[in-house]
Amino acid sequence: MLRNKMSQRVLYPYYPERLLWTGAAVLGAGFAIGLGVLAFSMEDSGPAAVTHSVRDRSVKKKMDVAFSLGLKGSSLSFPLPRIESELTISFDLPRPDRNFKNPDLFIRCKQSSQSKRVSVPCRVDLQFTGGKLGFADRESPFWLELSHVSDDRIEGVVRVDSVGDEVSEAERFYVAPQARPIQSAQEFAEGSPFRFLAEARWLGHDVFAEKYEGVQTLRIALGTQIVDLREKDWIIWDGAEWKKVGLGEKAEAIARIESVDTKGLVLEGWDGETHVRLSLPPSAPSLFKVRGEDLFNSIRVRSEKQISCMIEKQCLILKSGDWVLKSGGRWKILRKREERDAYQSGKIGGELFVFEKIESKHGQKSIAGFLFNADKSQTVPVDMPANKQPARKEAKEK
Repeated sequence: MLRNKMSQRVLYPYYPERLLWTGAAVLGAGFAIGLGVLAFSMEDSGPAAVTHSVRDRSVKKKMDVAFSLGLKGSSLSFPLPRIESELTISFDLPRPDRNFKNPDLFIRCKQSSQSKRVSVPCRVDLQFTGGKLGFADRESPFWLELSHVSDDRIEGVVRVDSVGDEVSEAERFYVAPQARPIQSAQEFAEGSPFRFLAEARWLGHDVFAEKYEGVQTLRIALGTQIVDLREKDWIIWDGAEWKKVGLGEKAEAIARIESVDTKGLVLEGWDGETHVRLSLPPSAPSLFKVRGEDLFNSIRVRSEKQISCMIEKQCLILKSGDWVLKSGGRWKILRKREERDAYQSGKIGGELFVFEKIESKHGQKSIAGFLFNADKSQTVPVDMPANKQPARKEAKEK
């Protein structure tokens, strides 16, 4: 009995320690097994993915599309914007003076203003930079596929790399390419020919040419140079300035009038093989306050087609059909053919009076004509009675 009591004293004090060590061993084994399972699952799943929630319009449901970025951790989800609304797709017209075949389409990202010329079918790699859609310069996990459905209809399919080797369709749309969008001056490189052209000023119509030649003529101010353009006229860049010449000249940049309305003058051109469209708003016309009553005095009829008069204290004898130009502060009659050609071509300029005819109204002789301002954008009709004497103050001075 004494022995039993001694054995209890020896064994029982160590029993709690044994239970503690046994429990720790069991927990350790469980933890090791858990780590092994976790490592195996991570090895199978690979890097974590960034998941985009996109909408496939063809199936009308949401799906998860993942880009593998090689990151460890949980996946993130954010919506992919609709690509169709971020792009403009237009036909790239062929250059008329060359036989090279141009690419089919011109694609422009609205927010970033980046543009790209492509041949269909094609793949266009995309990327977002600073929240703006643009073109990637290398293969991207996010791209657009374009193909012809018909001659005037294009199918676009947006695709993205999913987890693993899968590729998902994020969006599908159909477009009918329109005319090339109007580009602003800031979209052209500084110092380039079309940047210079886009910064030109449209002075308006040449009302003289339209009245006496019957042809619509538009005036453009390119710096200090004024160019008169008609419907079929071309201007080319000679390396230093724009000139109005034929397309026989070899030039990389060419342009012409496409259309005109009250909103502006639309020009189209080609920079190499790239089609370009830009618009020039109308310039505010200068005020033309001259009136016939203020300009003419002492009008006397000498014959059925001839008068004598004073124009700003300068005595002149005019015949019907005469052109009288004010240049250097004095009025001069342009009777020579080369002088009139110089005025029409813009080599010489100034205010011009065209004396058309002598009329008889209610027994009173009068003269009729038109007065044009210096840039030929405005005209004032002149209808003055003959035998008009100078104002009383001017007569006293004389």
